[in-house]
Amino acid sequence: MLRTIAIAVVLALVFIAIGAYAIYTSEYSDVSTLQSVTRPSRITVQAGVAYLGYGTATVIYEGKTYTLEAHGAYGILRPTDGSGSSYAFFVMEGENGYKVAALYELDSFTARYGGSPVFEDTVVVDGVYSPGEELILLTPTGEESLPVVTVNAILKGCHAAYDNEKAVVEQ
Repeated sequence: MLRTIAIAVVLALVFIAIGAYAIYTSEYSDVSTLQSVTRPSRITVQAGVAYLGYGTATVIYEGKTYTLEAHGAYGILRPTDGSGSSYAFFVMEGENGYKVAALYELDSFTARYGGSPVFEDTVVVDGVYSPGEELILLTPTGEESLPVVTVNAILKGCHAAYDNEKAVVEQ
């Protein structure tokens, strides 16, 4: 009986390890696959990160106006009236040119990636996509309406510029 349980546990661990390896090494769906999503869904997609070539811009999201301060591949959205959530913002661009705005709650983003994160050319995100939810991006070059992905985690493609531990100050 004990031997049977031990074998079952070992087999379960082997299958879990194989599954985790398959997920980690598998290709992710391109962000352009979101075009066919018809209902709110939890998603994991990959895409290129568009360079935000402007210093500041305006974003209108859920009836609220935000100021976007661009930092290369990402930016920070802050509500113009000072109330409500702030977000890390980046634009994910698929292989066919399809773009989505990615919003990551700013406190969670900076806690995980620090104040100077580095984005690679391609990112993989886990999040929620709700068809029909869009934001309007007003830049010096024009206006663009983008679907929104609310990011829960960046799985690949973003890391802290400085990977050191936080300093501990004793008093």
